Amino acid sequence: MASRYFTIHIALLTALTLASLYSINSRYYQQHEVNSLLTMTCYNTSTSSKVDSTSRDGAFYSAADIAKPDEDWGKKICPVRELNDLNDFYEYIFTRRIPCDFKMILGGRLLGKSSKMDGDKWVCMDKQYNISPRNCLVFSFGIGTDWSFENDVEKKLGCKVFAFDPTINKRSQRISELISFFNLGIGDSNRTAPEFKVKTNSYGNILNGLGHLNSIVDILKIDVEGSELRFFKDVLEGTPSLLKNVKFIAMEVHIEGKIREFWKYFQLLDCFGFKIWYSAINPFGGGRVVNGRQRGCCYEIVWVQDRSW
Repeated sequence: MASRYFTIHIALLTALTLASLYSINSRYYQQHEVNSLLTMTCYNTSTSSKVDSTSRDGAFYSAADIAKPDEDWGKKICPVRELNDLNDFYEYIFTRRIPCDFKMILGGRLLGKSSKMDGDKWVCMDKQYNISPRNCLVFSFGIGTDWSFENDVEKKLGCKVFAFDPTINKRSQRISELISFFNLGIGDSNRTAPEFKVKTNSYGNILNGLGHLNSIVDILKIDVEGSELRFFKDVLEGTPSLLKNVKFIAMEVHIEGKIREFWKYFQLLDCFGFKIWYSAINPFGGGRVVNGRQRGCCYEIVWVQDRSW
């Protein structure tokens, strides 16, 4: 049954009843195998320009004001301040507030004859984040023609992967033992996105339909070519508690013409305990100088929820 194709019906939750096919694999490698796996794939490198890890404070909120795991995040009040200096926006992006000793790169490929890598995501494998090989869960929104991230997650970590993309003309199906694909996009509701005429649904509905509303999500990858604002609006303004169980958010952020909107959501992420530990200009979105500094239209950012798991 695992090898059969299945179709998403008009109602998302009908199709997602097939989620029983994708129960998390509880098998563990022996400890020496796990240690070997991590040794082969972890690095001590960083591309963020600054590190500020002197306290538990966030970029915008003090440690005392950041939401706690046992709070009702839906009732959390997070005052948001206006952006008065554009430099503050870029300072936030390039200040890494979380140190990491063991870094792992997942995915990425060289495009054409260039030496530029695209599609790669980074995750911190430090002990406090408790990413357990063969016992982890990843949601990946936005595939295009590049499956390198999903394949690497399966190969290096053995995580169960749910992958989504409504733009690649591919039927919903089981891709491999651990990777399942859905012809569906992430948005702020169950609807057809007018600009692309593709089916989308909210993060909460997707989690619920797959039976993972209360599951720990080790990595939430979002690379949806500008539609990430819909995700932020839906979750951060409406259902922030959905992020309680998310360890890492790895996102390609498209900021052109939307800096003030992102500024608000960056603050809300900070209020809910998500801090930047990795950031870089997307190699295909740079090439401009603002106030004497290299800037880009797109950034690769990875936030981590700053607590022990």
